Amino acid sequence: MDSAENVELQGQDPSFYLPLIEGRLIRLFNLLPGNAEDDINVQIFIVELGHHPRFEALSYVWGDTTNVSLITCNSKPLAVRKNLHNALKRLRYSDKNRMLWVDAICINQGSIRERSHHVAFMGLVYESADEVLVYMGNGPDKGATQVVSLIQDHETRSSNYSSLGDMPIIDDMDPIITDSRWRAVSTLLRGQWFSRAWVIQEVGLAKTAIAVYGKVEFNYRDFIRLMKWAIKCASQLEARYDLLWWTIHHDWYDWSMPPDTSAARDLLVFLFQAKPMECIDPRDHIYAFLGHPLMHSEDGTPHFIPDYNKDFKQLYSEIAKHFLLDSENRILASVEHDEDSLSEGPTWVPRWDKNLIVSDFGVLPENWYQFSGDMKENQGSAVKINDGHLEIRGVLFDVVRKSFQFPAFTYGQAEKAELATPEFLRSSTDSDVLQHPLVLDQALAQVQIGTVNHPGNGQNLIDAFSLTICAGRTGYSYQPAEENMKQHRDNFSAYWKLRQSVLRPDDPVDYVSGDPGEGDAEQFVLDFSQSCRARSFVITEKGYTGLGPWISRAGDICCFIPGSKVPFILRRCHDPNVQGGVTCFRLVGEAYIHGLMRGEVLELIRKEDLEETAIVILQQARDTIISDHSLLIQMAQNVRNSQSILSELQDRRVTEIDCPNNGIESRLNVRCEEHPHRSKDVHWSLPLEVKLSAHEIKEHARLVSDLLSTIQNVSYGITTKIRSRMYRHALSEHVASWERLAQKYGTDKLVPLFAQHHDLVSQVYVVVTTRHAK
Repeated sequence: MDSAENVELQGQDPSFYLPLIEGRLIRLFNLLPGNAEDDINVQIFIVELGHHPRFEALSYVWGDTTNVSLITCNSKPLAVRKNLHNALKRLRYSDKNRMLWVDAICINQGSIRERSHHVAFMGLVYESADEVLVYMGNGPDKGATQVVSLIQDHETRSSNYSSLGDMPIIDDMDPIITDSRWRAVSTLLRGQWFSRAWVIQEVGLAKTAIAVYGKVEFNYRDFIRLMKWAIKCASQLEARYDLLWWTIHHDWYDWSMPPDTSAARDLLVFLFQAKPMECIDPRDHIYAFLGHPLMHSEDGTPHFIPDYNKDFKQLYSEIAKHFLLDSENRILASVEHDEDSLSEGPTWVPRWDKNLIVSDFGVLPENWYQFSGDMKENQGSAVKINDGHLEIRGVLFDVVRKSFQFPAFTYGQAEKAELATPEFLRSSTDSDVLQHPLVLDQALAQVQIGTVNHPGNGQNLIDAFSLTICAGRTGYSYQPAEENMKQHRDNFSAYWKLRQSVLRPDDPVDYVSGDPGEGDAEQFVLDFSQSCRARSFVITEKGYTGLGPWISRAGDICCFIPGSKVPFILRRCHDPNVQGGVTCFRLVGEAYIHGLMRGEVLELIRKEDLEETAIVILQQARDTIISDHSLLIQMAQNVRNSQSILSELQDRRVTEIDCPNNGIESRLNVRCEEHPHRSKDVHWSLPLEVKLSAHEIKEHARLVSDLLSTIQNVSYGITTKIRSRMYRHALSEHVASWERLAQKYGTDKLVPLFAQHHDLVSQVYVVVTTRHAK
């Protein structure tokens, strides 16, 4: 039930909606028989759950708020959305009544009190229904038939085995790998129903769930078993047919089964896996799952009571406290932010309405990481929550020096090239991707010039790079890739040589070891894309490589929290109300740091004599306030000046690039291969003094961040022959963006390039320094 979507449908306030706000009284309706062209006619009535007649419940997508149709309900007109109207027409019998429960009709959506009351026991409604009918829309007839035939084939295949675990891994020569019917599965999985939050409860609690797709029907759980088999035994299919597996669907498809305790499938894992699911009201990222057994104590008492008068941030905070006070510090690994959410409230509280990453590092039990060594989670120090601030003890052991951001989404060709699948590479005809430095190229460039460390155990710099971008994991169950380095190198070689032959044909790949003939390019792209999407490749001051949160930036702090499976990235901030000289932070998110994930950080802490300290993660961090005046056009002119700096680098090969951040200015240093001892400095700077709203600061700061990233991409010239024309082109686009902003906001407003750390400053300077041959 999408609780905030439908107020406009209830504007009629039909008289048959008597208040149902006590006990377990519900409405059911008879869908009267009719032919395809007949209007929909229903008769609604009230029953007590537990003393109800046999009925079916509908699971469906609400659909477009503006596309509505009228039905007749108890002889009165009632507006419903078009998708529900289509579902009722598809489900209506021609010769007899059909008794149904449908949330949009059976709950008065115009009453917050009634909605809150019914949501509390809605799971019981689906559990009580004879069947749950899953309306997946009017799919293509051929595609729907192909899906059913694949399900039937899988039932035949699996009948020879006692369990999924006994079934063999499929090799590339098996005809099922090239079976075009999987394209129909891909189309189905990308339907809107699979992404809707409420459907997880609706089918999870069903006695039987029947999918209605086009003109065919099939058992939903049979389809999920097909998905589970493909993920475990035919992983090649995912990349080949762009299959969008919904982890929460195949991990939690039957709530009548006890949780898999061997896999530690607990409530925290469930809520994390549910984050990709869509709902209009952010509170429904919790309320949509209240029927799950994990949402109740052993005596059946619910952990959370639905209340649509409660702000969603308050709800999320209460849930985070529930876990933290139960010594579940692992919830901090559920935290992920974009720039907006990082400044909107307690950053230690997971935003279940934000979904960027594909897979976590510290929540799911499959992850092998032991960042705290043999120390268990409950051996760490207890947390305290005072005035909304989270207080915890930890060790600040490193600082992010460079950060390269992977895309969060792959809608365009450039974004697809960043996380290019073998299928994309084999079919790509878009030469535009050759004009853009990609994150993997920039990261590898930094690795190759020796700015990073790498662990021993026979690994080289390329190993450090390839293991970092897949977060040291491989396969369906996230096994440590280092346990079979030969296979890892072969897989990387197979992928990288294919990638470079398409995207970077002039780049030699003799630095890559491994036998591409023995490798699996599709397996490697799965390993690295699920780890890199919506993350940043980071290099620390101590020379470690890693994957940090999507919004990581230079100056962020790497933190060890005793007992945690993973490190965390923090950002310094300021609150004058916090006394005692305690350093305050925002929690940016979890990280993977290569070479430290098996407890090596403990030796680093001992060797460098680093001390455990109190860490305060603020409820609401104070943003930098900048005042006075300047001109946006002046900044655009300074951006133009930077183009002349880059043009002098056109025929030079960069050997060093550095972007230190000292809290009040940022500096970009570039050293070229030819005559590095002969250099000159070119500076441009601009004091920025203007009052802006938080929204304006964010919008402008994003543009400037893109600008500096473009300049920083000069480092890409280390490994390719692509000239700096691409950077000049990109910079000109940014200049145009600045000029558009000048027209929008007026030339009396300007933006800070950096909201610097925890100091309140009245001026911010950006100094770009290049050292190059005359």
